[in-house]
Amino acid sequence: MLAKGFVLFVALFQLASAAYWYTAGDGNHYLIEGATNYNWLQAFDQCARQGLQLAVVDNASKNSALTALLRLVFGSSPDLWIGHHDEFNTKVDKNRLWFSPFSGLPISFSNWASIQPDNNNQNEHCVQISRVMNYQWNDAFCEHKFGFICEHSPRSQISVARESTQENVNEFIEYAGSEVDKGQDPPKVLTEILKIPPMN
Repeated sequence: MLAKGFVLFVALFQLASAAYWYTAGDGNHYLIEGATNYNWLQAFDQCARQGLQLAVVDNASKNSALTALLRLVFGSSPDLWIGHHDEFNTKVDKNRLWFSPFSGLPISFSNWASIQPDNNNQNEHCVQISRVMNYQWNDAFCEHKFGFICEHSPRSQISVARESTQENVNEFIEYAGSEVDKGQDPPKVLTEILKIPPMN
């Protein structure tokens, strides 16, 4: 009886995510799950459930900062999913297009390991940061199970910016509709955004 309870506990424990937030040197924030493994779609879902997306590494500076962060956190990187996919292209062509699942646009930057992407068995359509390839990328079978890296999606950043803008507009309307006391500083929308100096 004790053995069955222990097995159930271990199974449940393995399903629990142990993801933590980290900040890279360029200021980007990442939720990184390095302990529990998921296939690419499960990883995609784990990020989406938190209003995030699988990380899209689309330029050299972002890649360098993320690699430095992974070296700092893990020493030797675990295998980690990122958000790139090839739309199930069956070509073995190393130059086949890779896409962001969020914008649908091709990603021109790459950090492929030597001889990658190879589309082994014409069945490798998702991208991992590889443990044995010195933080470089490998195209992998999407059903393999690895950790993952999430980031804030551009949509969530737009939503935050929209809320901030609405707060500034409301503050300005309140300020403009009131009698302004001499010496009262104007709201942020005037001083920080429109660069009007405060009254002193």
